[in-house]
This record gives sequence, structure tokens and C-alpha cells, in this order.
Amino acid sequence: MQGFIPRFVPRSLVLWVYDVLSRVDRFKTGGRRQHLRQNAKAAVGVRPHFLKENGYAEDQRLFRSLRYGRTDMAYAGCEILAVLNALHFLEGVDGARFLPALIAHFEGDGKVLDGLWGTSPRAMARFFRKRGFEVSETTCPADFDEAGRRSEVLILTFYNDAADIMAAVHTVCLTKTEEGFWVHNAGNGKAMGPYGSVTAALRQQNGGRAGALMLLGISRRSKWKAFGD
Repeated sequence: MQGFIPRFVPRSLVLWVYDVLSRVDRFKTGGRRQHLRQNAKAAVGVRPHFLKENGYAEDQRLFRSLRYGRTDMAYAGCEILAVLNALHFLEGVDGARFLPALIAHFEGDGKVLDGLWGTSPRAMARFFRKRGFEVSETTCPADFDEAGRRSEVLILTFYNDAADIMAAVHTVCLTKTEEGFWVHNAGNGKAMGPYGSVTAALRQQNGGRAGALMLLGISRRSKWKAFGD
């Protein structure tokens, strides 16, 4: 039974359920302002990590002091960190500075089951489109490499174990250099790569047990809008 959803339930249906649950959570906005104040203070403590990792968030375990819904960023923050890493690649944003506001945004549009199931992947797509980026979405692994060629940066959501839904899901950011693709916040505390393709990167996640769920391809179309614009 643990492998039924990853193997037989359409990816589009899984994503639809995630997004429906996130929209229900829009009505549960209590605590956002308090979390924003708390997280602004807590983010000071993770600034050295960003400096050490060239501005990227590479070790989710270090973000336990930042709140997200009913839980914390170490437990359920991978999607938000993937968005943050993509923004750093595209626009050079200061991770420690922008992370509290980014968390507050997804607490209002994206968190699933008050954060216990992380963030809806489609909320990430909405976030980038709202800010003027061109975004492609695909759930078909056969299309991943083409999306990788066409996009400036990518966000990949996958089952940690394609045979066990209880292993949950994880989301990473993939950046492109002349060497290939680099995977950020892969779970081992450092960037992984380079890989020759998105498919090759996916095959190396979680010891080769990962199963694809969704890939976002993101490219600049206009200048990124700051929070509050």
C-alpha cells in the first residue's frame, strides 16, 4: 500500500490535492505577523550559512529556528528554500534578508495542512508568475530535459522514495552553469553536481530511490517585483 500513490496515482491528481489543501489553509492566517517578527530575528542566525554557501541555502537542518505554520523550516521548508535559491540565482537576493517575508507569503498562499505537508508546488508557480517570470510546469519525466534546456533555473519536486509514500516528498532548486546542473538543498548539506541533465540529477537523489512529481522551469521576463509591490 505504501507504494500505491507514487506508482499508480496520477501526478496531476496528487498536485491537485496539494493545491486544494493549500487553498483551504488560506483561511488559517493566524500567527503570520508573529512569525514574521520571530523569523526576522531568527534569520540573523542563519546568515553565516548563506555566506559560506555563496548565497544559497544548502542545509535545511540549520533552519529549525524559523517557524512555518505549525512547524518549522527544518521540517517543512524545502519548497520555500528552493524558491529562495532560485531567486538568488536569478536576481541575487539576500537569503537571510528575504527569507522571513518569503515564509510569510507562503503561509498565506501555499502551506499545506498548516505546513505539516510543506508547500503546494503550484503555489510556487503562482509566486513566480505573479512577479513577472515565465514559468513552465511539467509532470512528465520525459519532458524534464527539454525544460532544463529551455529554462534559466528549475525547481524539482519528487517522492523521496518512488516505492514508499511514507518517505514523503522533497523539493530542490537546480541551477545551470557551463559545467552542468547543480542541485541545491539536496539533503546532504552541500550542492550536488554537476550533472549533464535534469534526468541525471533526479536519478541521484536520495540514493537513487527518488520518483518524479513535478518540474518547474523559470526564466526572467521582467524585473522581479519586491515584496509589497
